Amino acid sequence: MTGPEFYNTCAVKLQTQNVAPVMDAIEREWKTAFPQYVFQYSFLDDTVRNFYEEERRMSRMIMIFSLIVVLIGSIGLLGLVSFMVSKRTKEVGIRKTLGASSGSIMTIFSREFVLLIVVSFAIAGPLAYYIMNRWLENFAFRIQPGVFTFISGAVISFLIVFLTVGIISYKAANANPVEALRNE
Repeated sequence: MTGPEFYNTCAVKLQTQNVAPVMDAIEREWKTAFPQYVFQYSFLDDTVRNFYEEERRMSRMIMIFSLIVVLIGSIGLLGLVSFMVSKRTKEVGIRKTLGASSGSIMTIFSREFVLLIVVSFAIAGPLAYYIMNRWLENFAFRIQPGVFTFISGAVISFLIVFLTVGIISYKAANANPVEALRNE
């Protein structure tokens, strides 16, 4: 059983200039050859673009949620550092009185958070690598996630932590030690 009623797709290669008149001529020929069928057309580049629309939406959502997570994490870290500094105000005052520098006091506060970041990347790095490889398997042409991606993520995390911890610990390190000891 062959015949025009079993075919509903036709591919035509066109030049990009003067598309409208060519499409009108193709539509006239279609209506002449197959008057019982509706003429509908789409361009291959639009079809391929629509295939990746879901990935574009998912990419936007991941970016937005990542920014929200970083913001919430930074606020939580700020609260944690503030709480830690307020609990150790007397220690900071005694260290300052005994001659500790602001840098050494900031190092004391930062050391704990550096350890937390290293442990978190030891867990999150392989997990993220596995999830990205699984997601990339769905594509015909895929890339391998490079080490630079993970290193840049670690560096950005360290910068955020050092900035957050640095601001609060700098204020605590430069506060008057007499005030810290008097209030305790």
